[in-house]
Amino acid sequence: MSDQTIYREEARRIQPIWGDQLHAAMGANPIAVICLGYFLIGGLFLAATGDNPLDMLLGIGGSFMLFLQLATKMFPWWIYALAALPVVIVPGLRQRIWEQKLQGVAAIVYCTLFVMVFGNIKNSLPGLVPFWADPMFTRMDEVLHFGHTPHELLGWLSGLNLKSLSGLYMNLWVFPATYLPMLLIIFDGNAARRRQFIILWACAWILLGNIIALAFMSTGPIFQDLLPGGLVGSHMSALEMLERPDAQGLIAVKHHLWASYMDASNVVGSGISAFPSVHVGMATVLGLYIARIGHDGAKTMRLAGARRVLRHGSALAGMAIIGVFLVLSVYLGWHFAVDGYASILVICGIYAWLTRQG
Repeated sequence: MSDQTIYREEARRIQPIWGDQLHAAMGANPIAVICLGYFLIGGLFLAATGDNPLDMLLGIGGSFMLFLQLATKMFPWWIYALAALPVVIVPGLRQRIWEQKLQGVAAIVYCTLFVMVFGNIKNSLPGLVPFWADPMFTRMDEVLHFGHTPHELLGWLSGLNLKSLSGLYMNLWVFPATYLPMLLIIFDGNAARRRQFIILWACAWILLGNIIALAFMSTGPIFQDLLPGGLVGSHMSALEMLERPDAQGLIAVKHHLWASYMDASNVVGSGISAFPSVHVGMATVLGLYIARIGHDGAKTMRLAGARRVLRHGSALAGMAIIGVFLVLSVYLGWHFAVDGYASILVICGIYAWLTRQG
């Protein structure tokens, strides 16, 4: 028997063993496997692109501080009181939180490090591939919306306060988008469902925000006046919106992101890439989870009417979340409409595949 044949036979023997070990690890602690693997691959990627991967280690000590800042600044006190109400009145839920306290703390660290690595990678993407796809997505938007930019079709939102809409779009999203695995580990007792949505959460960040974004580098409508050769005329309605008195917060975020891009600084939360939309992608993950909770919960009910109400109500609630973030991503100027459409299709496709895989 030749050496090549022996090598192939050994590879066939070892491959199922490694596959079984990885499957077992994912089943036992998927967030640890995903985050540590992403941390390792991200470090290698940054080293290959000329950045110092050791900078990521600085985030370990600050992970708890970032968590506390997000937890204390994102929502008013009554949100936490409302969230704590089920914990107070449901004894079984209190017991689960207590039993999962260590896993929850570990998940906080994992998720914080994950998002820090994501930010470092995202900031480095324009150095590898310049922004090129804005004209293509502008044209696609016009074709799909009968010769209009989607922002023009959302003019009926002009009576709403931009500061409030921006706060809803950014602040309400960031905490569940960052710490969804931690929330799942603490509150969701269904291991298969928990594992499925942790994988979906990671796909929304990595696949949408890193891999596909690198292939289709674009800035979005709000940056067209800063982008050399930007399509200012095609996105005049979005840029004129920034002249409103209540747009100061939106302008501040815009110039902060552009300054970070120009300085190539790795600031948490910075980085520009419009297509596809991680905001809408993660909203799709949250919407699918709400619909899944209602679907699974309906199976335990005896009354057919109650099952229908819970199943359809949760599906409508999930669709509403996706729709709100899709509309706001376009109206606030951060994204082309096709950015959100693509994110919804990708996440729903992955979810369907994961569901078929069981």
